[in-house]
Amino acid sequence: MTASKIRVVIVDDHQIVREGIKQLLDNDTRFLVLSEADSVKTGIDEITKHNPDIALVDMKLPDGDGIEIIHEVKKTNSYVKFIILTAYNDQVGLIKVFEDRINGYLLKTVNSSKIIHAIINVHNGQRVLIDDSDKRNPNAKGKSSKLSLLNEQEYKILSLVSLGKTNKEIAATLFISEKTVRNYITSLFHKLNLTNRTEAALYFINSEK
Repeated sequence: MTASKIRVVIVDDHQIVREGIKQLLDNDTRFLVLSEADSVKTGIDEITKHNPDIALVDMKLPDGDGIEIIHEVKKTNSYVKFIILTAYNDQVGLIKVFEDRINGYLLKTVNSSKIIHAIINVHNGQRVLIDDSDKRNPNAKGKSSKLSLLNEQEYKILSLVSLGKTNKEIAATLFISEKTVRNYITSLFHKLNLTNRTEAALYFINSEK
C-alpha cells in the first residue's frame, strides 16, 4: 500500500520563502503542498479550507503573527499540527512556542534536510525545536554528554519537559508527586546548568538530534 503524502500549507509573507519551501517539498514524493498564504487572514482561511496535516507558519506577518493563526484555527480544529518559521532566533518567540505547546519551531536559515526532517517528525507526533544554539555556542555539541549525569528518573522528566508537559502531567505520567517532580527538575537544572523550562526543552532536543 502506498503511504499517504503529508499535506502542507505554507504561510509566509515573503514570496521567495514560500516558493523555496514549496519547491523543496514538491521535489519530495512524501509531501503535497495544498496551498500558500501571505498573511494572518489568508493563513486562517487557507488552513481552515484545506485542513492540512502540517501548517508552516511565519512568526511575523504583515497583519499580526503566526501565533494568532494557531490560536484561531485551534478553536475549531485540533487536527492540524503547526511549525513556526522565523528568520531570527527570538527568545520571546521561543517562550511563546513552548508555553503554547506548538509542535515545532524552525529557523528559516536551517538547511533543507532539517526542514524535511522537522515536518516528518512533527507529523509523527514529535515536538521539534531547532534554533541556532550550535552557532551561538561552539561547545554545544559537547554538552550532550552531560545527559549522562542524569539518573533515569531525571532523564525521563527532562524528556517530558521537552514535550511541554506541566509538573502535574509529569507527576501523573510517572506516578509521583508534583513536589517530587519539582525536586527532580531543580536537580537536573543544576547538573545541566539550565535556568528555565524552555532552555531545558531546547537542550534536550538538540542533544538528541
